[in-house]
This record gives sequence, C-alpha cells and structure tokens, in this order.
Amino acid sequence: MALFDGVNAPSPQGQSSVRLVVVDVETTGVYNNDRIVEVAVVTTSPDGTILDEWETLVNPGRDVGPTHLHGIVASMVSAAPRFEEIAGALSERIHGGVLVAHNLPFDSRMIGNEYSRMGAQLDPGSGVCTLRLCGERLDLACARYGIQIGHQHRALADARATARLLTAQAVELECRPATVTGVEPRVGYRTLRRELAGGDGPPMPFLARLALRTSHWGAQGETLQYLDLLDWAMGDGELSAAECEQLNSLALELGMNSESVAAAHEHYLRELIAAAARDQIITRAEHERLTQVALTLGLGTYLVDEAAQTWAESSRRIRINDGMGVCFTGQATYTDGSEMCRDVLRGIAGSLGLRVEESVTKKRCDLVVASDPCSLSTKVKKARQYGIPVVALADFLCMERGAEVPVR
Repeated sequence: MALFDGVNAPSPQGQSSVRLVVVDVETTGVYNNDRIVEVAVVTTSPDGTILDEWETLVNPGRDVGPTHLHGIVASMVSAAPRFEEIAGALSERIHGGVLVAHNLPFDSRMIGNEYSRMGAQLDPGSGVCTLRLCGERLDLACARYGIQIGHQHRALADARATARLLTAQAVELECRPATVTGVEPRVGYRTLRRELAGGDGPPMPFLARLALRTSHWGAQGETLQYLDLLDWAMGDGELSAAECEQLNSLALELGMNSESVAAAHEHYLRELIAAAARDQIITRAEHERLTQVALTLGLGTYLVDEAAQTWAESSRRIRINDGMGVCFTGQATYTDGSEMCRDVLRGIAGSLGLRVEESVTKKRCDLVVASDPCSLSTKVKKARQYGIPVVALADFLCMERGAEVPVR
C-alpha cells in the first residue's frame, strides 16, 4: 500500500516515520454540546502493524445519551475519568500522527470540542476518512472486505475494524499530521475499559502491551510508566502470576524500590476511590470491587472501608403517598431494549396516585425516578443537591400504591 508518501512525522526515537492514529468515539449525541463517553485509539504503521492500543470510558458529566446504540449506561461511567483527566494520554497518541476514522469529520469534531472546553486545541491536519473512501457504513464495508468487526458501536472494536479496513485500501493520499496544543504534560494515567465496567470485548493482552511500552509518546517519569502498565494489567480487576512477575521486573528496570511501588499502588487505589465517590455514593458493588483491587495490590482495606463509610449507599426507603410529585430522567426501556415512552410512565405514575413534574424543584418535586440512579443528568444532580430521594426505574415499575421503595 502506498499511503501517505507526503507525510514526514517524527517517531519517539527521532526517526522519520509515519504513524497512523485510528480513532473512534462514542458520544451522548451528535451536536457540538454533546460529550464523549468512550474513546479508543489504535496506532499503526502504514503496513497495518499495530503499535499501540488504548481505550477508556469517559465520564461526560451529564446523561450518557443513546444507550441503545452504544450500550453504555450511567453506572458504567460513574467512576470513569473525565476528559480532562485523559486529555494528556490522548494527545500523546494523536499529536504528530495522521488521524484516521470512519467518519473522520465527526470524530475529530467531537474530540476537538472536548479539547476546546479545557482551553486546548486540536488541529486534525489532513487525515483519512474511511467512510469517504468506502462510501458505506462501517459494518457494510467490513462485510465487503471480510473483516470481523466484533461488537459495533464499541470504540475499540470500531477502531480496530477501521484500521483493518484502511489496510485494504490501495490508494495514495496527501496527508498532514494532527497537532494538539495547550495540553499540560500528562499527569493522569487511569483508564476504565468496558470489560471492567461491565462491558464486553477482549482487551489487548497485557504482555503485548508490555512489549509495546517503548511506543508510548511523551516524556514519562518512572512511576508514571509503572502506573500506565499497572492500569492496563488491572483491566480485569485481577493480576495473574505472570502479570505480577512482569510488573516486578518493570519496577526493577525503572529503579523503583518496594516503598515506591507501594506508594504507587496506594496512589492508584486513592484515584479509584475518588472516582467512585464522585457521585457522592459508593455502592456495595463499588465497595466490593475496590476491596478486591486493594487486596490484589497488597494493600489493606482501610482506605476503602473509610471511604465506603463516608459515602455509604443509602439503606433508607421512602413510602409512596398520594399527591407526591415525581420527575423522570433518562431513557426508559423494556426488557427487550425497546424504548418505553413517557406516556406509559405518566400512566403508571397516575395509577400510583403521583403527580408528574417536568422539572426538579424544591417545592413541587418529591421524588426523582432515574433509569439509572448513577446518572449525572441535571435532574439527578439537582435532586441530590436538594435532598430529594432518587429511586431506580426498575423499582418504580414494581411499586404498588402506598408501598415503600429503596432510595438510591
């Protein structure tokens, strides 16, 4: 394939080479005020050799949008990093590489909007849009070329498929590398991938990631290099014997002693705890997961237990009385995934003797029903600010008139 003959981008070692950066994002919608909820980057050489894979869910700070499309629910992103926390890691991969995406104008616009919100700037350069090359949806294009796409609308699966699709194109293009400016040197390392958040799809093997660590761009301190690989190894919430052995070898190679490794582990755990407590609740499931991480890292559970006590999930229940005002938030669905219209919810509320409110106010709203109580929608945020009980849609649908329901 004779791609990108006009591009001369510097490699990490200062050699002249082309780096193709295949990106894919899942978002809350398609407008400029919408946010990214998942991003993946597959970095390849022009011949299609994978140099690096990276992905993470992103906390959008608002409702997650069309769950029926991307499969992401609020509880999956409640402990995910915000965009500004992963902006440095993302810019290291984008800067100086040729951007590739299936519908590149959309992906580059959504990433550019996120950088703009934090005062940075993405110049996408002149990249490659495989949608424009193929003229059809990603699934159809992949089927035509015999490419297995896996789970569509999963950022990493789509980026991998796009990378393979690109190698099937025999074209010559003039391209210009992308640049990212105004981003502080990377200080964060934490990601949250779907397999740990309840999603699906196999991650890049840890040992493969370890072998490719020299492909990471940007200056990193010893601890940051260690944490970057620790984060990847912990993607399934566990560390195998082989992973522990490799991490120990890496620590020795980086000149880290047992005290600095323990400090790095504690720092990693504190970051996870802070993320879990961002919505002011640490659920029982989150407590169990954090405890597992602490024990896996050879740490005591006191940090987790202390945080869980501070941000304990409410065990209280609320009685549903006639005349209470209820407000709905999030997309309600039936068990088969089809959308449940608001008229159905209004009818159920009426049968329970409730008054439906369109907004959350201190005086008229007594209850907020959320399709996912972990939602960061404006209505849930206001409810928690005003001390208005939030209940899960699943509990609401099972309620009887005058019964009690657990507060989430």
